[in-house]
Amino acid sequence: MSKNPSVGLPVGAASSPGANARALVVQVADDVRAFLAQVAANPSSAKQVFFNEKDLQIHLALYLSNLGKYDHVDVEYFVPATALPAYPWEEDAAYFDIVVESGGLYVPIELKYVTDSLTVNSPRFGQPSVPLVIKRHGANDIRCYDFWRDVHRIELAKASFRNVVGGIALFLTNDKGYSNARKNSAYYVFSLKPGPHGPTLDWSKKVKVSDGRPAIPLSKVYQIPVNWWPSLKLAGADFGYVLLEI
Repeated sequence: MSKNPSVGLPVGAASSPGANARALVVQVADDVRAFLAQVAANPSSAKQVFFNEKDLQIHLALYLSNLGKYDHVDVEYFVPATALPAYPWEEDAAYFDIVVESGGLYVPIELKYVTDSLTVNSPRFGQPSVPLVIKRHGANDIRCYDFWRDVHRIELAKASFRNVVGGIALFLTNDKGYSNARKNSAYYVFSLKPGPHGPTLDWSKKVKVSDGRPAIPLSKVYQIPVNWWPSLKLAGADFGYVLLEI
């Protein structure tokens, strides 16, 4: 999705990022927030809620592309793990959900859309109200770990490619439980409890789900906002989101 198909410089092709680099990250973050606000403001529209993470990914990418601000918006952006030094996970590649490019500078966006069960009535094929069920995900410990994994993957991309000037990690959910994890849980430091997180995140004790999920060495401490739940209503239901600028 590009306003100029010839635009899309290979990583490293532009000169080193300058003073506008951080401004680009802030602009993308503001546009992501505006997208969520637009969906929340139109509860009677066909797109009143997202039915899965792919649904969120595609609609956000289309929104960013249609703004006309960016040279290129890509999805499922493939980067071999060998291009990300000190990559702590045993996999061959990283796929970034969305990558925005402007003037040879890049901002990856990683998404987590985690839901409790919810039934909504939505128009389908011209019929105004069809009941649709959004499934419950559960496994809060894994979902939280995966969010911080996204954060660190963006950090690694930023450290490895000079034209990656930062990134966005978004966690969107209608499950209030993500805002108040138990202190005695093994994944407590990975939770989305308000307050500081990092720089090193590790399991408080060995549990089954910790196998293959090593400690995450973040590059800095990140702050989870105090009042992130709830943040907005989608399809009449409370949702909260955490958006971190990396």
